[in-house]
Amino acid sequence: MASVVIFLGVNVSSARIDQPNVILIVCDDLNRLGSGVSGEKYISAVKTPHLDAFAETATVFTRAYANVSLCSPSRASLFTGVAPQHSQFYSNTVWWRNAQLAEAGTLMDAFRAAGYRVFGTGKIMHHFRKREWDAFGFQVDYGPMVWDGTNRVALGSIPEPFRSEGPIGGSFGPLKKSATNSEALLETQWVCRSAGINRPYRYENESNRDRTPDEKSAIWAKNKIDQLATDGTDSPFFFAIGFVRPHTPLHVPARWFDLYSPDSFSLPVQRKHDRDDTYLEQQFTTLHKGFYRYQQLISSYQTEEEGLRAWIQAYLASVSAVDACIGVVVDALKSQDLWQNTILIITSDHGYQLGQKEFLFKGALWEESMRIPLLVRVPGMPVEKNHIDTPVSLIDIYPTLVELCGLTLSSSNQVKRVGVSIEPLLNPGSQEKEERMALGVMQSDVVEPLDERWMDEPFLNQHWTLRTDRWRYIRYQDGSEELYDHQTDPHEWYNLAGDLAYMEQQKELAQQLRKVLSK
Repeated sequence: MASVVIFLGVNVSSARIDQPNVILIVCDDLNRLGSGVSGEKYISAVKTPHLDAFAETATVFTRAYANVSLCSPSRASLFTGVAPQHSQFYSNTVWWRNAQLAEAGTLMDAFRAAGYRVFGTGKIMHHFRKREWDAFGFQVDYGPMVWDGTNRVALGSIPEPFRSEGPIGGSFGPLKKSATNSEALLETQWVCRSAGINRPYRYENESNRDRTPDEKSAIWAKNKIDQLATDGTDSPFFFAIGFVRPHTPLHVPARWFDLYSPDSFSLPVQRKHDRDDTYLEQQFTTLHKGFYRYQQLISSYQTEEEGLRAWIQAYLASVSAVDACIGVVVDALKSQDLWQNTILIITSDHGYQLGQKEFLFKGALWEESMRIPLLVRVPGMPVEKNHIDTPVSLIDIYPTLVELCGLTLSSSNQVKRVGVSIEPLLNPGSQEKEERMALGVMQSDVVEPLDERWMDEPFLNQHWTLRTDRWRYIRYQDGSEELYDHQTDPHEWYNLAGDLAYMEQQKELAQQLRKVLSK
């Protein structure tokens, strides 16, 4: 980030009566197709009417980025405000077992200390901890998933070898009662799984079925909003709502698949052999999951295009399904007086590559893996320029909410937070003079995060990316570099690192990265 902000602990002064409520909606694996604005929809056929309508009333950050393109560390940095380079937390392990994150506390702690009531439902942090919440709806559930009577498996109609990726990574398609495999028409059984327990999911047809986990969370949130609007309590609330889709498995009701026939949408534009001048693949002792899944997918179909269309149809259907769930929450808020005094933020934990660079996953440092939707509505703040193209990142949400909600933080222990409030960008009358940059990191499988040899030199111990207004610079742990000029190359097709014409720019960005990591 361009500057360092240090907040002191989480003991907050008493909340003022006029402090705004806050609803923070976080989706999983939702890339910028969910930004609600046409300029971000590189697949123009995607249908997100609720996000589109909300975008008309909100400020949309069209260059918003995750700090880590992986669920647990991304959400940990978002909800604690502690950057990954300071916590050394880069993997999908349990966040509260990290000493720095445990000491920092969470946004939920900060709001509760300020007199806020704290509610949640769905996937918020990657690992659930009950003590964070005054009331909580449903824990994370990636279902429905197919059940063969003994195990969770991929849908029988998915061709091999992709089907061997399993019930989560290798399964997609509409919820239905029966599926065809190579031998027969079989009835499909479904289960949902939460807190380590499998539970039957009933599906007869579209009008006679159980609600999906995301639908349950949306309805729980709606009912809670209705209750909060009429309970006569003056104290404000912080409400985090996590939706799982479009995280795999990409199973949603058939009506969302019906919006997209396989030939009704354009595929992401690609350049042949685009990955040839990149260095991610060389950083791993085994093939990265994103490259591997892409290969598995296209080898399961007659052509590369057929495989991509099958997968992307399921992704688009899942995006539309989660859009509907977001609409339930937004409509509930609009129907109550709470709309006039509630900050509403909609975002995602990271992006997702849909075949670009022959990569089908998250967990890369390229644009589509790091870029996310970020829509912010602050009551009373005019939306004069509602599309902001300044680079910002998830780490900036913590200080933004502290500022917008007037939280005064004071404590004996110092917690270093380098996020920068985006309030000045929301305020049309303010002028920022300092350039913003978004920092991203990816864990190396060569260097242990707490290896003492690397503790004082973060530049060398992981894979890093720096996104400025114009440039993306990537520096891998082995010293390999990538440089992309978004002014002329928005698809990141041409790696300019090593080109003599751009050597000064490459050197300057490397120095900026070192400087950011030293803060």
